Amino acid sequence: MIEAAAKKGVKKFILLTSIGVGDSKDAPPQQVYDVLKPVLIEKGKAEERLKVSTLTQAEWQIMKLSHQSLDFCKINDCKFEYHWHS
Repeated sequence: MIEAAAKKGVKKFILLTSIGVGDSKDAPPQQVYDVLKPVLIEKGKAEERLKVSTLTQAEWQIMKLSHQSLDFCKINDCKFEYHWHS
């Protein structure tokens, strides 16, 4: 999808990932990480793929879902944390 977006001339690519990916791997409790590990690994691959894509850093953004209390069962407490690369 990333490569297809670059070929089509997309001006902004937004990748939604979550805590537990990349440098936030230790943020969720171990039990939560263990359950979500296959998904988090794939999200991490997508982040790395985006970073080395032909899109310039001004053309992409990674948004990580974060949670103040790390209680992943309460969706109403979720917020977005924006990581701009410019």
